[in-house]
Amino acid sequence: YFYVGSYDAGMLRYSPATGRTERIPGEPKLDYATITGVTLSPQGDLWVSSSEGIFIIDSHGKIRNINERNSQLPMGLRNVWFDAHGTGWVGTRYGLLHYFSAEDVIKEGGFPKGFFNSFPDLTIRGRGDELVGFDRTTLMHSDIQMSHYGPVTLPEGVLDEVITDVAVEGKGLYWIVTEKGLFHWDEKKRQVVHYGLGSGITSSAMDITSLTLDDKGTLWVTSGDGLKYWQRGTGEKGVKSLTRSVLIDDVTVNGRSIGNGALLEANDLKRIGVGWNVLMEGVVVKVNIPDYVPGENRLYEYRIDGDDSWHIVPYGSEFSLPGMMLGSHTLKVRLAGIAQTESAFCVVVTPTMLAYFEGALIIIGIILLVLWMAYRRRTHELLDERNDIVDALIYSEEKRNEEKTEKYRKVSINEEECKDIVSRMTAYIEKEKPYTDPNLKMSDIAEHLGISTSRLSQTFQLYLKQNYYDFINGYRLAEFKRLIAAGEQQRYTITALSERSGFKRSNFFTTFRKVEGMTPVEYLRSVK
Repeated sequence: YFYVGSYDAGMLRYSPATGRTERIPGEPKLDYATITGVTLSPQGDLWVSSSEGIFIIDSHGKIRNINERNSQLPMGLRNVWFDAHGTGWVGTRYGLLHYFSAEDVIKEGGFPKGFFNSFPDLTIRGRGDELVGFDRTTLMHSDIQMSHYGPVTLPEGVLDEVITDVAVEGKGLYWIVTEKGLFHWDEKKRQVVHYGLGSGITSSAMDITSLTLDDKGTLWVTSGDGLKYWQRGTGEKGVKSLTRSVLIDDVTVNGRSIGNGALLEANDLKRIGVGWNVLMEGVVVKVNIPDYVPGENRLYEYRIDGDDSWHIVPYGSEFSLPGMMLGSHTLKVRLAGIAQTESAFCVVVTPTMLAYFEGALIIIGIILLVLWMAYRRRTHELLDERNDIVDALIYSEEKRNEEKTEKYRKVSINEEECKDIVSRMTAYIEKEKPYTDPNLKMSDIAEHLGISTSRLSQTFQLYLKQNYYDFINGYRLAEFKRLIAAGEQQRYTITALSERSGFKRSNFFTTFRKVEGMTPVEYLRSVK
């Protein structure tokens, strides 16, 4: 079976033999749990980390659940990693635990002084004798004997954004995913490589568990523009794309589909035949791409003939090609902004028998079309003038809000200075609500306060004892609850309300579950 975990939707398993996808039999909790990690133990058992604890599935399908009621395992489980000796390293919301297979027990303690076991929200990754633990902003490493350990110090700028995944290639060799994209760090050479546009990764949208190193040392990367892989020794040019070309999923002419046979021929020959008459309603097209990436959040784009720009169309939506005149037209379709997925189709429009009987209506149609186009052009001009005025007012207001405060003179941070920074920061956040911007960074707040990012980071770590993202997400959660209390859920979806509160879709449900101990849907039910 292939096992697939999700947020707040449990786990499924897929059988290649039958082609069926089904729920896991015998364990109803896996129908709704949030899955945070899946790994194989040295014994070949599948360990599933989730919001309901650890589920251990053996080769016979028997399931055992370890949770806070029958072990020292707390809520807020991140993942489990097994080293070569069969010891399990368990990352949780409250730090690090050990699983000892000989005793079949999860224990706290046993870590040397100064180890990173007490860091919250730890996710553990490893390979061979090397392991790393990371939260959203910090990366630490150790050998499995815990004799050499400490923070991984990377060049400034690499860890400015949220860490979503890490893969260990070897001792001091790490692949790191942040919201800036994919990085490779060589501790010995003190060398960092950012894999971006030059290496074929045209989207930095990568999320939790986006990296996998297989037994051959090939790195597999899931990103917003498809599945990529990197092979040892090939350098940056070795990042390959598995992204396929966009295909036509359906063509409708005058409300009728051209049929599966014509559709297969259109994709094979890259040619679409369309019959024309004066009363023709137009051509409606739907596109898709046959790959392994869920399409719900994708955007496609198309352009016809000499269009100056691409037209955006969401996944699953149709788009029309109105006014298709006799002759040949070139239709280009692709994933938005990703040139390697582009396909070009020749749309050939030929007259039908009905068209020869409609000639008398052409002159009248042309006159009406000219009048309609003139009216439409004038309306657009008026709308454009209005929009220009509105845009100018918005731009002027944004420029006033973006004025920077005078930079403070750099001095050593102390208790009174920390109090002052926190006081000014709290006043700014509660008044201006910058947290509603999902792209708000620590550097934006530091710039507004007139201090350096490193000084603000020290204030969070040494004075508030809280990381930046938990601090900001606290305000976002409060804003989300305020919108719920105001009854906004009657007008908007949960996702829309979370985005209005400043959350990114990728971390809202996880953050809400971590802080509130329940899903947003369960929260809505509790306040009704």
